[in-house]
Amino acid sequence: MKIFDYEIKNRFLALTGLLIIISLVFIPDKYGFATRVFCGVLGFICIGISTGNKKFISEAKALFIIVIIALSVKVTLLEAYIVPTGSMEKTIMTGDFLIGSRFVYGMRTPNWIGIPYTDIGIFIPSVRFPKFKEPAVGDVL
Repeated sequence: MKIFDYEIKNRFLALTGLLIIISLVFIPDKYGFATRVFCGVLGFICIGISTGNKKFISEAKALFIIVIIALSVKVTLLEAYIVPTGSMEKTIMTGDFLIGSRFVYGMRTPNWIGIPYTDIGIFIPSVRFPKFKEPAVGDVL
């Protein structure tokens, strides 16, 4: 018997994919939509690899790369926001969708690194990247 049996590997990947997809129900909202998308794609990739379908595997790899690029842009350059309250109703209505640039006023690194879905982690000093522009009077931040 081989140490890495092909069928055992396929069953493991299929089970891992199913567990990841099922865990999407239990991911707390504080981890956001991006975490759910990443876990969903990862789960489907695991299930697809376990089937051995070469077309699915190549498409899953392409989808995975697209998701990584999209999440990188979201984390570093742009962020989508929804206006939660009516405190700015003269200029912005409740429920409006906004795209904000993280890059113009200087990005910050996360100040917490830890294990996802737990409170286990460490706080680190936050680093702020150089700014291209200082906020001016009348800018909406």
